[in-house]
Amino acid sequence: MSMGHKILLRFVSITLMSLLLSGGLAVGQEDVTERVENLNAEVMELYQAGKYTEALVPARRVLELSEEALGPDHPDVAFALNVLGLLYHDLGDYAQAEPLYRRALAIDEKTLSPEHPVVAVSLNNLGLLYDATGDYAQAEPLFHRSLAIWEQALGSEHPKVALALNNLSGLVAGQKKYPTALGLMQRGLRIQSRQLRNIFSFTTERQKLAFLHRVSGDYEAYLSLLHQHFITDPHVVNQGLALVLQRKGVVLDAQSRICTAMKGRLSEAARKNSERLSALRSQQSHLVLNKPKNLALKEYRQRLATLQTEIQTIEQTLASDSAIVAKDLKQRTITVDAVARALPKEAVLVEFAKIRDWDFDKGQWKPTSRYLAFVLNKKGNVTLVDLGEAEALEAQVTRALAAIRISLSSLQRVSIQRSLEALTTLSERIWTPLAPTLGDATQLLLSPDGQLNLVPFAALRDTNGRFVVEHYQVTYLSSGRDLIGVEDGVTAPSRELLLVANPTYGATLSVGNQTERAVRSADWSLNFSDLPGTKQEAQRIPPLVPGSTPEDVLVGKAARESVVKAARSPRILHLATHGFFLADQPLAGEGDQRGLIRGGSQFGSEASVPQNYENPLIRSGLAFAGANHAAERTTGEDGLLTALEITGMDLSGTELVVLSACETALGEIQTGEGVFGLRRAFSLAGTQNLLMSLWPVSDAITAQQMRTFYTNLQNQPPAQAIRNAQLATIKKLRAAYKGLAPPALWGPFILQGAPVVVN
Repeated sequence: MSMGHKILLRFVSITLMSLLLSGGLAVGQEDVTERVENLNAEVMELYQAGKYTEALVPARRVLELSEEALGPDHPDVAFALNVLGLLYHDLGDYAQAEPLYRRALAIDEKTLSPEHPVVAVSLNNLGLLYDATGDYAQAEPLFHRSLAIWEQALGSEHPKVALALNNLSGLVAGQKKYPTALGLMQRGLRIQSRQLRNIFSFTTERQKLAFLHRVSGDYEAYLSLLHQHFITDPHVVNQGLALVLQRKGVVLDAQSRICTAMKGRLSEAARKNSERLSALRSQQSHLVLNKPKNLALKEYRQRLATLQTEIQTIEQTLASDSAIVAKDLKQRTITVDAVARALPKEAVLVEFAKIRDWDFDKGQWKPTSRYLAFVLNKKGNVTLVDLGEAEALEAQVTRALAAIRISLSSLQRVSIQRSLEALTTLSERIWTPLAPTLGDATQLLLSPDGQLNLVPFAALRDTNGRFVVEHYQVTYLSSGRDLIGVEDGVTAPSRELLLVANPTYGATLSVGNQTERAVRSADWSLNFSDLPGTKQEAQRIPPLVPGSTPEDVLVGKAARESVVKAARSPRILHLATHGFFLADQPLAGEGDQRGLIRGGSQFGSEASVPQNYENPLIRSGLAFAGANHAAERTTGEDGLLTALEITGMDLSGTELVVLSACETALGEIQTGEGVFGLRRAFSLAGTQNLLMSLWPVSDAITAQQMRTFYTNLQNQPPAQAIRNAQLATIKKLRAAYKGLAPPALWGPFILQGAPVVVN
């Protein structure tokens, strides 16, 4: 059965309804035309909401009005028949759908010619119906004919050709002709990849994400076929990794390179637009995080909607400008061999992918997702490891992180043991199946997906109870693509160091006698306590950075948001403060203090994303001087630097950003695109390496570990420097805790970035 039933059938139906709404029903009578357009709008709205039964009533009325005004054999009547047939199809009422499809096909063939592209739409829909019922003998010639028509009329590279190839591949896979299905899928995916490269240089981030979502079903179905039937075929597995390298993190890659290209090459008009966009994003961030108490909810929403509309308008203008600036930055073609050659000696790349899994026998998505891991070594050999169902794995990730947090709050032997046991169990699900594929490697370059972005891989434990960090140097990547250098080179740093620490937040929370156990985190009211350990960092780190000066260190009231935003490519940017990440929250009522407007966590077609969509980068950030009074500010900086504001910074010459704060690696996880939070923001700003944390960190131990890290950094690359700092901390903790080394204390920091040496 074809995988197009639930993925591509919906694309066709929305396309048809868009044609209807654009004036396809020229009924000749103004009042009837208006009624039809209104009814079609109602059908569209109900369909997108999944209310197929409710949509039947207005869809039937559209058909009746069209027949009355145009006669029974008009092409617009065929459109109406197709829409009604699609509704019955999605309801599973194939007996009702079939005659509607057949009549639509007959009208199109009679009035438009048998080779017209619209005829292929009717053929495709009827083929999907027969495929869904298992009648392959009737479905296959219909798919072949629709493919031939679209190729002839639209060209071999058209998206509808990819649609037809996908449907045909699903059909032959349902007949267990897996090699044939694989070839058809590959051809369709190549068409999509070429389309992706062509559009990525002139669209906004939101539009790129929407496009990828629309074609995600083909990508996931291909990986499903691969792991189910070709997992032992090295050639096919190599091709699978090539596809993942092309698709995973592709929006971040494109946006980062365009941002870098535009920073020094903007026209005067574009520069002003960029400055205006930065100001609007600051306003939006402040308004989302601090709803004015005396502002009615309706007016509050309207202000947010107005801001978002202006932001989108400027983003679209800049995206068009970037098409000129980045004409040489069309989406890069990355090969497995190129990535293998770029691997450091003794390193392996582990590229994770979370996918929905397609059932080729039943012709539908399985109820569970799963994680796959492609392991690439320096010789170019690729191994595919099936890590199993995502739900069970993610549940264990949640349990392990919860156990770590509990141990951080109590640091009793029993809680430390429980955190170690939870990490051991998690290791059995991730590390045990991966370990045999790593060979003699001593460096792990990990590109996580989904919830695996939150896993402290260095703290996983082997069968002997030793931590992974004791055997391997661990670095995180957004994609293996990061190993391939950017064509335009790297900007020279403007200064050696900018260190911002120990801000004066304003009103503080009491930490009693627990100063040495202070944790760098914020409560949900966005109140921030003092962090005495960060003062130590401000004193001890600069002497360890050759070329730094006293002017490079800002503390107390001088540790301001505006200073950080104005920074231009310091070689090292060290921010020792509170971090925050606010979970997505709906606008529940007048009492809501953050007022987060969301259209859902998944990106669909542009038509399904509300205009007031709130960028998730607003909900994570860093606190600076005056942050405890943010809600009182109506103009100027509020002390809260959000990830969205960071994207506008110029850090193209910055080799290392250190976020010595809590939970700076968190954010909204987008499968295939990483974490929408500080880690994505600093990547977009141009940072090469980013050191960040997965959970609240110990103030005192972090200060010690940072000193060791910077000492190491004088003659070691960042990944090696943080590993050795963690090993030193583990040694001290084992002495202090009778053989135990609480991962909560030594393991929160992870490094993301390609291996770049900081000397």
